[in-house]
Amino acid sequence: MATRARTIPGFKGLLVAAMNRHDILEFDGRSIRPIKSEFPHLRAFVYEQGVHIGPDGSGYGFGIEPKVVFYIEPDGESWHPLDSTRVYDRAYYDHGSGDAYVFLSETLQPQRFTRGQAVESEPLPVFRGESTKSVVTLPELSMKLALTGFKGAIPHGANAVWFKTPGQPWKPIRTSLPEAARMITTFEDAKIHIDGDLIRIFPKDPAFEPLFLRYTKEGVHYAGSAPPGYWSFHTESESWIGWIGKASYPSPRRRFFLFGAVDAPETPLPFLIMPGSVRAGVIPGVIPPASRQGNTNFFLPKTIILEDGGPVLLSSLEGFVAFDGQTVTALEGLTYEKVGTLPDFLWLDGSHFVHSQTGVFDLNDDLSTTPIDTFPIAEPWPFRVWIKFNPLWRAFVVVDKETGAVFTSPDMRSFTSVEAPAKITRFVAFTPDRTAALLVGADGLYTLGESCE
Repeated sequence: MATRARTIPGFKGLLVAAMNRHDILEFDGRSIRPIKSEFPHLRAFVYEQGVHIGPDGSGYGFGIEPKVVFYIEPDGESWHPLDSTRVYDRAYYDHGSGDAYVFLSETLQPQRFTRGQAVESEPLPVFRGESTKSVVTLPELSMKLALTGFKGAIPHGANAVWFKTPGQPWKPIRTSLPEAARMITTFEDAKIHIDGDLIRIFPKDPAFEPLFLRYTKEGVHYAGSAPPGYWSFHTESESWIGWIGKASYPSPRRRFFLFGAVDAPETPLPFLIMPGSVRAGVIPGVIPPASRQGNTNFFLPKTIILEDGGPVLLSSLEGFVAFDGQTVTALEGLTYEKVGTLPDFLWLDGSHFVHSQTGVFDLNDDLSTTPIDTFPIAEPWPFRVWIKFNPLWRAFVVVDKETGAVFTSPDMRSFTSVEAPAKITRFVAFTPDRTAALLVGADGLYTLGESCE
């Protein structure tokens, strides 16, 4: 009935998608209304991927039904269509400048929009008959990067990266990657990190290699790449940490060849890229836990970056270990025997909590754990128990899908049961102003408020 909650400029309420239907609903804290003709739209993932908000608060929406680009001004109350973009072919967004590039037809050159207005723009690079498919501005370096290649999302042939500085033409960046390499296909969702004269580009899709460029007075040059995987930035050590390797492999089977060889499953390992470096090295002594289902091994690599700083937490064979950028340290308080095999780490009201099937724990400053013995649910599996904090109410909200119970707590020590007219099965989200929460019940949607009028 309500899932994938988010807030979008132009709407005062919470937007949710209806389950298994092409409907979007707005929840204002008391009532639900369907989004009918206005932007955004659910089809083709526009609701989640077609909304782009710029540095000044303005935004573009790449609509599908109708096929038109929408625009909202900073602090605007509604989206309006840009009439000149009706039935456009495709579009992409530059999150560094806040500009949108719109192809009005199958042409190789898009039209650029700044603050909702079409503006004159220099031609973008074209390579081997393929147009530019993504542009990103790097204000820190007074530079733009462009990516040319097959316009579809699935890689086809080779992409090429270009750069441009003020007053200069676009220039290609030569790489040593094989032509068939799975190189980044868009800058829109990438993490771009400027480290001195290094530009590191980490694609959102873990199947693509991170790309490293070096910026000099002579131009921008290819500096290397890293293995594809899930990469996270650790602020304390200014390093990137990523798990490299597949998440599952067939169980090892002995093959009775000439030497009786044994196939063993490969294991994902954590890698480290240090400040100023383009080399990814293995973090020694850390092997992720694994589980076996049938003939398949499933590895469970996990990286936890704590909200208030400190070392990175990495899942290892016996429990989580701490890594400060140089040293791996075992943590007695975070063994799986104590906190469960699949814990969630929560940052609520300025404190860290560990939430797992074995219970809920305070995560102390020294990374020890203290169980919250008063937590009202004996086995609070994270996939069926929601724990949220509302700063306006100064209260925690707990929803148990298994029993349908709802609890509130001012301090995660004492808990009060909230009577509900039906079994509550899911917490959706708080409204943007935090005055209410939207809950899913067995027979409909429910509102949880601080008080009833």
